[in-house]
Amino acid sequence: MSTIINVTDETFEAEVMQSKCLTIADFWADWCGPCHAIGSLLDELAESYDGQVKIVKVDFDQNQKISGQMEISGLPTLLFVKDGKVLERVLGAQSRSLINEKIMRLL
Repeated sequence: MSTIINVTDETFEAEVMQSKCLTIADFWADWCGPCHAIGSLLDELAESYDGQVKIVKVDFDQNQKISGQMEISGLPTLLFVKDGKVLERVLGAQSRSLINEKIMRLL
């Protein structure tokens, strides 16, 4: 079973930008309702794509430096990153089918 990793300003570069596999960075906040709504979906996707896709969570309020560098302007925001490049950016709580389609296309 794959687990979602919490990353910080200090660990974002190593865990996301230097990752060798497709990584989804979920920028969220505790006060954000849609962020909680998408959380269980990301847990399911982490299990479904165990070994193929890495999913990390970035607390927007606690990690302002990386949130600013990644130009996060709304929550939740999902960044799909591979080989150090942001390939896709999804704003708002989206459906499983939309996120799944993006994962399949980027793998």
